[in-house]
Amino acid sequence: MKATGRKGLHAVFDPVGGTMRKQSLEVLRPLGQLIVVGNASGEQDVLHSFNEIWFSNRQLAGFTLGGYSDSNSVETGKAAREALSMLARKEIHAEIHGVYPLENAAEALALLEEKNTVGKLVLQI
Repeated sequence: MKATGRKGLHAVFDPVGGTMRKQSLEVLRPLGQLIVVGNASGEQDVLHSFNEIWFSNRQLAGFTLGGYSDSNSVETGKAAREALSMLARKEIHAEIHGVYPLENAAEALALLEEKNTVGKLVLQI
């Protein structure tokens, strides 16, 4: 909050979940949006009061690519191709934690389960 002059954030994208989700909601300014995009922490869901969200003039939304792509496959395909093109042109960057040969997939999976990664794991075929 200090960084925003105690005004709060316009938006928070939360891939972590758990107790971090509650903290993310608390740092929003009025009309700020919390967009839930995952639960990487693996923690249990944290309940929120809808009245608290309503009275604080904050917004909460969720997005899951799998669910969206089921009903919007053409749009999802176009967006995926554009994102890959942007990566190829180095307009955006994806953090790669490590590249593993397919025969070491169990090692990569163990890292994910232990939550010992930052960025993506790539299996090389």
